[in-house]
Amino acid sequence: MERSKYHKLLDVWTKGLDVNWSAWYAESQPRRLSLPTYPFSKEKYWVKVSSSRVREVELQDTHTDTLQNQKEAEEHLTIESAPPKAEVNSALSMQKQITTILADLLGIKDTSIQADVPLDRYGMNSILILQMLQRLQSQIDPSIQLEDIMECDTIEELIAALPTDHSHMNTHSDSIAYSELIHLNAVTVGQPIFWIHGGTGGVEAYIELANQLTRPFYGIQAKGYSNDEPPLQSMYAMAAYYTRIIRDIQPEGPYDIGGYSLGGVLTYEIARILQTMEQEVSSIIMIDSFYPDNSHVQWTADHPDLWQMLYSKGSTASKEKFIETCYRLEQAYELDQYKPLPLLNPQSIRSYYFRNQNGILVDDNSINPTDYWQTWKTILPDLQMVDIDATNHFVMLSEPTSLQQITTAIQSIYTPNDIPNAVSSTTL
Repeated sequence: MERSKYHKLLDVWTKGLDVNWSAWYAESQPRRLSLPTYPFSKEKYWVKVSSSRVREVELQDTHTDTLQNQKEAEEHLTIESAPPKAEVNSALSMQKQITTILADLLGIKDTSIQADVPLDRYGMNSILILQMLQRLQSQIDPSIQLEDIMECDTIEELIAALPTDHSHMNTHSDSIAYSELIHLNAVTVGQPIFWIHGGTGGVEAYIELANQLTRPFYGIQAKGYSNDEPPLQSMYAMAAYYTRIIRDIQPEGPYDIGGYSLGGVLTYEIARILQTMEQEVSSIIMIDSFYPDNSHVQWTADHPDLWQMLYSKGSTASKEKFIETCYRLEQAYELDQYKPLPLLNPQSIRSYYFRNQNGILVDDNSINPTDYWQTWKTILPDLQMVDIDATNHFVMLSEPTSLQQITTAIQSIYTPNDIPNAVSSTTL
């Protein structure tokens, strides 16, 4: 009501949602009027009439009934009937399901969530939006897309935006082939792009980038990131599993793969696996990915500002769950056991490295390794370096300036007519 979205309010009301109509009148107290009901009581009061008059009335009634039946038949073709009771119950059931999902994600009681209150007041953020999408797909309708829910501010708007045909509703996640795979933009035509999660396990950082590209963009997040599944153990196991996901979507190359931070390391390993399968890899993109050895950088999870950058808003319960998940995944990576093997044909891949030119990990007080990209150049001799102006490593895809620099460069890499040197080694 506050945003004057009357058509959405009417839509959810016709689907059976209970609307507090008294809110329209603010502090005034409108008086209810009782409408007469006698036309609908269907009571009959007989009057004695002659037999000839009865016959005349019967003929007239028959003629009137015939005309009325014809009129109703014609109106039935053009006038939509009121929502059936089953549809109303379905809308109420959907509201309950969505409320339960949100309460679980936010770590609050479902009774404290109101259908007309903006979700950001409860601490909704991009991380939770993707987790909500997966729950909606697995519990309500697998055809729900990210674009269906991104602009929804309330549960009421969610119900109005979701597909109305739920003949394929299901209550099991078996209908979703891979819960780790998320289509991050609305593009469905063209050669797909695959980006792999960073160290936290999620792909929400790629949403803005994906929406600026004209090809289907898929993010692959870590197993167990958005649910209670145990994570895969080791970089090798993860890369092998993600390769299978990619080939299920795109059976044959050439492939375009990328990732931020740890995602760049996984991207390299996936490219190596694909080449062993005699598949062509067109390009790999690494965004500030540290070469995996112990001499360069240590995990800085205890830095006081780190979690605020990674999880800037949200309920305390959801933030604590996010931190717990990050620690669980960090142990599963077994990064100290991973050693990159040489590619079979590194010259055949266009490889790009987006480097934070400031060289700052978190801030000036943190351990800031130098030349952490140099080893990549020894195994990727044609690696093209692109310097990005970012405050630190963790905000490269969230700060407007650095995000725009990265987006502009990647658009040129992923254009249909891209050429081997689409992005030069320069400071953008």
